[in-house]
Amino acid sequence: VGPNLWSIVGSLHARAEGYRYSAANRAKANEPWTYEALNAFIANPRGAMPGTIMQFNGIASVQQRADLIAYLRSLSANPAPLP
Repeated sequence: VGPNLWSIVGSLHARAEGYRYSAANRAKANEPWTYEALNAFIANPRGAMPGTIMQFNGIASVQQRADLIAYLRSLSANPAPLP
């Protein structure tokens, strides 16, 4: 359960109207979900965003994170440019 992730790559944190984000996520509301930010969060949510309420331990595998980020990038009518 979480916010809609359509066009998440490059979008601002805490952007989904009506979703109850943690204070930690709301504090980053003016920062975009860059590839680097997504990678860090997916690797270790609590380390990348202390205070997050996300119940996910992270993905250790670099390849699995890259695959997930590539998938998230595909969820857009205009995918963010690759780094």
